[in-house]
Amino acid sequence: MGKDPLDKLRDEINSIDSDILNLLKKRLSVTKKVGEYKHKKGLPVFVAEREKLVIEKILKKGKDLFPKKSLEYIYREIIAACRDSEEKQRISFLGPAGTFTHVASIRIFGNSSNFIPRPDIGEIFEDVEKGRSDFGVVPVENSLQGTVTYVLDLFLEYELKIIGELYLSIEHNLYSLEDDISKIKKIYSHQQALAQCRGWIKKYLPGVSVIESYSTAEAAKIVSEERGAAAICTDWAGTMYGLKLLEKGIQDVAVNVTRFFIISKYGNSHTEETKYKTSLSIIVKDEPGSLFSTLSPFAKYKVNMTKIESRPLKGKGWEYVFFIDIEGHYSDKNILKTLEEVKKHTAKIDILGSYPKIMEENDD
Repeated sequence: MGKDPLDKLRDEINSIDSDILNLLKKRLSVTKKVGEYKHKKGLPVFVAEREKLVIEKILKKGKDLFPKKSLEYIYREIIAACRDSEEKQRISFLGPAGTFTHVASIRIFGNSSNFIPRPDIGEIFEDVEKGRSDFGVVPVENSLQGTVTYVLDLFLEYELKIIGELYLSIEHNLYSLEDDISKIKKIYSHQQALAQCRGWIKKYLPGVSVIESYSTAEAAKIVSEERGAAAICTDWAGTMYGLKLLEKGIQDVAVNVTRFFIISKYGNSHTEETKYKTSLSIIVKDEPGSLFSTLSPFAKYKVNMTKIESRPLKGKGWEYVFFIDIEGHYSDKNILKTLEEVKKHTAKIDILGSYPKIMEENDD
């Protein structure tokens, strides 16, 4: 009697898995040699633009053959595992574990890195500056709530560089120890999550007590010890604390995206294949027409400005620093010409970093 067709197919899968494993071992071996070379030359282990190019090439080759997001996640984990075999990276993020910043950090660096939760964004900057962490991941902007201005202020205090950005789609989910939404009497979450789900709560859980927590992850932890309560949190936090999913995607506005920065003591090199964005901080001179004179060169040299925001300059009454995002790398010819002219009209200009977009979660 011949072998069952299903068994034959399973044998074929086993053989393919063995081939994949052998290739992974080979990749790891080559990566270790790369790590040894980088160590001798004093080069950074994590290079945002290089990893971005690798992912883009894989996605191009795998087009229409494998689901894009799945392929991207698989290769990010492969790259992360190989990278951490060179040197395990230390990543400070806005904690505790299970927050959206934690999720963003894992998306960027993979699961195998050493993640260090911090209760305050200032501590993340301090960790990176003092070498307690190799990198930091901080939220800088939300499509609904706007800019996290505290992060912008910290760039004036610390001499750190932005080396990458990630856009993460934010989905708010309702988790609880209970298995029936009718049993919920309290809802815990961070104030922003509660604000973004206010309409849903009013419609489906009118009259329940709404209680602010330090973070969405803390809300999940509280609810894991309290009957009749629910947390608005990430899937990661809900699962981590052993909660049951009651409702998924309860945010009032479907498109809700947070932008995160990766910060480091060292900036990026310039790779021709990579599309960059550059962030600047500019303190204009306190004289008539100075802001107009500062911004005019961007139009003159056709440098696309994607964002501009002002912040009060600490210790200076009614003086402001402008944070500007532009398309391109600071070493591009037209940007160099622009910045040379801008310097003539400013009290101070700092390049906060030229960096690639690591990933955008809502990409098709």
